[in-house]
Amino acid sequence: MGTQALEILKTLDFKALSTQLVMQCAPLISGLKFSNLLTISFDKLDDLNELLKHTDICIYHLTETENRAYVLLYNESDLQAYLNNQETKGFMQTLGYMSNDVAAVLPEFKRRYSNYMKTKCDFPHEMGILLGYPLEDVVGFIVNEGKNFLCTGYWKVYKNANEKQKIFRKYEMVRETMIHLISHGLRIEEIIDIYKMAA
Repeated sequence: MGTQALEILKTLDFKALSTQLVMQCAPLISGLKFSNLLTISFDKLDDLNELLKHTDICIYHLTETENRAYVLLYNESDLQAYLNNQETKGFMQTLGYMSNDVAAVLPEFKRRYSNYMKTKCDFPHEMGILLGYPLEDVVGFIVNEGKNFLCTGYWKVYKNANEKQKIFRKYEMVRETMIHLISHGLRIEEIIDIYKMAA
């Protein structure tokens, strides 16, 4: 992250929902990615629903621990397209998902993720798929037990490191841009609209 963006960060309210959305979900808001995991205070869930109700971003509440809520934000059509991919579908079937429909996958993932958060056992590797990570890297993570990666950024990379690093740089650039936008007083709804019009 650039020096100017880092300086701006020092002035932002990290408890503000708009700041948390930009910091955690800029790639999704920009359309570069079809999903992101968001962790927020449980008492901000209603505000989140209100904020995103007129957008293309769907909200799926996964679980909570103490006062923190874990939410999957996603673009339904893009997530469904990824789940419809034959290789992705085959991989999900090996994990016990008999349907590749978003409406069927998410409740089962919620059950598994919630169990993992409570017990720290049986990590649900399908999370990588739901977050749009390349299948080759999700499989690489499983086979290598999270070790021997070529590089790391938004996920651990096991193939095509140069290509993935370019993607990570795009994600960082869009996050920096959004940091500048909110520092100039734009509301998150306006930022979402800007990127939607540019798509």
